[in-house]
Amino acid sequence: MIDTKLMRSLRLEAGLTQMDMAERTGISQAHYSFIEKGKRIPTIPYLEAIAAVFGGTAKDFIIDEEDPSHPRKVARSRTRES
Repeated sequence: MIDTKLMRSLRLEAGLTQMDMAERTGISQAHYSFIEKGKRIPTIPYLEAIAAVFGGTAKDFIIDEEDPSHPRKVARSRTRES
């Protein structure tokens, strides 16, 4: 399961729009929106590209279904570039 709430939260904290994420990851804005809403499951390369924007890895967005409370460590320091 993909933690789309974390994905959205990190994007908003960084001051990024879905279009910004699309441009940084090479994913179309529409497809990124579907991923973030949980309507599409991203491929590992797409998930890696999304995570890289925040200084993380794909594993940071994968929820352990046996222990959904297991904390993920994603860098939250990246912000919108001028």
